[in-house]
Amino acid sequence: MTLERWMRPSEETVHLATGLVGRAEPIGFLHLALIERAHQRCRLGIVIGEKELWGLGYGHQAVARAVEYAFDVLELDRITAEVFADNPRSVRLLEGVGFVREGVMRESIHRAGQRVDELVFGLLRHEWPRVRK
Repeated sequence: MTLERWMRPSEETVHLATGLVGRAEPIGFLHLALIERAHQRCRLGIVIGEKELWGLGYGHQAVARAVEYAFDVLELDRITAEVFADNPRSVRLLEGVGFVREGVMRESIHRAGQRVDELVFGLLRHEWPRVRK
């Protein structure tokens, strides 16, 4: 799948790129996917592509801006995110922005010959102003 195809706008998905000042290419991508306007909810996904940029706060900034966009522009009430249970960086990122762990999908993913749990996180619009301060 090409980047252009992945970034194509749709009613169900908003694609966002995150970058650095002075750098032409993005360092990562986010999406607000499976947007359900009737239920005012979506799912968040993020990738920061270069490992040397992990842990520097770029993901936190990008997720916070995506959350703001989802709540303030799209007027959604709920954002869900799922992360692999063996990915503590992603867990810290979501919790740092204010997401709350809501559950576990046991052995949900098959990866590298093993079953891996996924953790489910959620953030509600009425929680966001409290977290933002």
